[in-house]
Amino acid sequence: MIEDSRIDDSAHDRVRSQEDRPLRVLMLEDDEGDAEFLQHRLRRDGFSLEIRLVKTRESFHRALTDFAPDLVLVDYDLPRFTGLEAIRIAHDYSPLLPVIVVTGALDDERAANCIKAGATDYVLKDRPARLRPAVENALKRAREHAERLEAERALRESEERLRILFEFAPDAYYLSDLEGIMIDGNRAVEELTGYTRQELIGRNILNVLSAGQLSTITDRLTQSALGRPTGPDEFTINRKDGSRITVETRTFPVTIQGQRLVLGIARDITERKRVREELAKLHRAVEASGEVVFLTDSEGIFTYVNPEFTRLYGFSATEVVGKATPRILKSGKYDQEYYHEFWQTLLAKDAVKGRIVNKTKAGRLVTVEASASPVLDEGGAITAFLAIQSDVTAQSTLEAQLRHAQKMEAIGQLAGGIAHDFNNILSVIMANSDILRDAIEPARNDLISAVRDIGTAARNGARLARKLLGFSRKTELMVETVDLAAITNELSSMLRRVIPETIRLTLHVEDDAKRVNADRGAFEQILLNLVSNARDAMPDGGDLSIAVETRIVGHPAPGLESGEYAVVTVTDTGIGMDEATKQRVFEPFFTTKPEGAGTGLGMAMVYGLMKQHGGYVDVDSQLGTGTTVTLYFPVARGSTDAPTQRAVLPSDEIRGGTETILYVEDQQTVRRTGSRILARHGYTVISADNGVAALREYEQHADAIDLVITDVVMPEMGGYDLLREIRRRDPDVPFILTSGYSGGALQQEVGTYRNVTTVGKPWTLDELLRGVRQALDADRDSACLTSESNGEESAVAHA
Repeated sequence: MIEDSRIDDSAHDRVRSQEDRPLRVLMLEDDEGDAEFLQHRLRRDGFSLEIRLVKTRESFHRALTDFAPDLVLVDYDLPRFTGLEAIRIAHDYSPLLPVIVVTGALDDERAANCIKAGATDYVLKDRPARLRPAVENALKRAREHAERLEAERALRESEERLRILFEFAPDAYYLSDLEGIMIDGNRAVEELTGYTRQELIGRNILNVLSAGQLSTITDRLTQSALGRPTGPDEFTINRKDGSRITVETRTFPVTIQGQRLVLGIARDITERKRVREELAKLHRAVEASGEVVFLTDSEGIFTYVNPEFTRLYGFSATEVVGKATPRILKSGKYDQEYYHEFWQTLLAKDAVKGRIVNKTKAGRLVTVEASASPVLDEGGAITAFLAIQSDVTAQSTLEAQLRHAQKMEAIGQLAGGIAHDFNNILSVIMANSDILRDAIEPARNDLISAVRDIGTAARNGARLARKLLGFSRKTELMVETVDLAAITNELSSMLRRVIPETIRLTLHVEDDAKRVNADRGAFEQILLNLVSNARDAMPDGGDLSIAVETRIVGHPAPGLESGEYAVVTVTDTGIGMDEATKQRVFEPFFTTKPEGAGTGLGMAMVYGLMKQHGGYVDVDSQLGTGTTVTLYFPVARGSTDAPTQRAVLPSDEIRGGTETILYVEDQQTVRRTGSRILARHGYTVISADNGVAALREYEQHADAIDLVITDVVMPEMGGYDLLREIRRRDPDVPFILTSGYSGGALQQEVGTYRNVTTVGKPWTLDELLRGVRQALDADRDSACLTSESNGEESAVAHA
């Protein structure tokens, strides 16, 4: 949809003016401390700012008009004014004004609503590192959108000019039958003859306009009846006012609704100067066109190129006119047979359409949507070729990336589904192995050892499932203070299994390397990616070394600040990369591996994870000498613990109970195992295989049910819907949600609910019982606190 011109103009002017002044940021934030932090963060990230802070709807409305911001930052939760309302107001003011939601917490549903309302992006306050890329991306999108609207406006103006040009064309077009009876004519016919169309239609043009050349005109009508176009011919005709003019005419046989007719074109050649001026307008339209337009002669030699040709290919008109197109634009992507067929088609007087890859003067390859057509003279001979091209390089790249991303998404969904089902199976194995372990006599060491092996294998399977889940979706970093040297040493045995025996692996790890704040799993993934890349770069073997040390960076590179870093270096003696490849190594979907041998996401993932860690990655490589990848992790200035978890009861304190539990699980073996464990520990269990059945059970036993345990993904009604339905009936009943998917996603979904906890799959007997006991005890403690609080309020009221 194209917005009105007022919005187009203001958006374009605002984006253009950003180059000459500080960035105007309108900030809707009720917490001045947060506002000050955001300002500090933006300035630290290199933005020159002009800030206006507002807290109310009224001041927000005024600032949009008075301040004319380039960017709006809004908090989602305000006392009397929500961020969602602010987004809609800003979007109504200008659909192109970028709006970023900066808030403490934002679940998926709210985030989706913000984007639907017009927000460009959202950033959580506890992840300020995302602010800079979010702002840069928002400003870039606004600029691109404004430029696109400007281009669309220019296109509309161009189309309007062309419409006017043809509407008021000086040529007279008329339609007659084979006897010369006029059927229709255009406006120029009236101007040319002085007669109105109504006066001419139905009359024989030979009698009305002829000035002594009846035989010639009759001959042309005869040729048209035989299906032959005629002309150009010159005739003198009588105008209505008695004056005579000379016209140039052409006739074409046409068939309309089965009737054979003659299409005639007449031009007053005494107005050639005016005609040349109109043709000049057409030439200027081509010159101003956003499409590449060029002409060649019949031998393929350039005779004309428009300015857009120069902009795209870098060749000026003087550099190409007089030269052959293949030698100038040939990309090397096509063999000689391709060009032979191309020219054979044109020489057969057929047009050629499609995409083609050409090469610019600078050597860059561009993809264009091209149309090439032969230009014929009056006798049907080819006199020239016309080519019109549109640059679709970016579109072509995006299409390829989209196909790749869709494939990766499908693989990710498959991996996630497998991991989910695998976790259900592992829950049964792990829980039942715990039951067997407790039931076996202590003297049967052989059986106890066997059961423990089952449990160990199941836990290994659970770790594999977590890796599958990590591949299938983006996960939040679990940052803690870690020792990269120690992790690297621990991984060494696994890394040796990743590479063949023909590659020698050497570790150089400082014992006193400084600790960093990082996600251990993310670092392991980075290291595995780099080692895998090094392995692929040395198919015939070689040397691979990994070093971990502490460095002081005094002369930073762009993106790398001075300071102290824990530095991890991975060096191989493989095939290396040329400069062009090195420049693109971090691009998503870029790979030098054969098709099907790599996703093109490995180094892009390394780059993204390093950015998330506030670090830096550098690649040094030359063809034939190998590659060195260096990772810079900022040294930790204080410990960062992993996310707080609920206190875990020691195994000897895990106890059962006598409460009644509604247990909902669609997998029969999991449901049977969970029910068996709960019943063996004194609980009364009511089971259901989906949310609909569980809701019926709850309606019958609402007064007796003390806790609901439900799987999240089930047919008919899932766990989230069941939670919402039961909470409408009883807002206090405690819930435990279980799932084989990401625990972090579970917690985020239920974060707004009270008395809702999560137990990820696969769970062990102890983990299930701990979760149940903690949920029941927490509910009881909450009820006691509420009772005491009500009692205190009552006492104060009576006092």
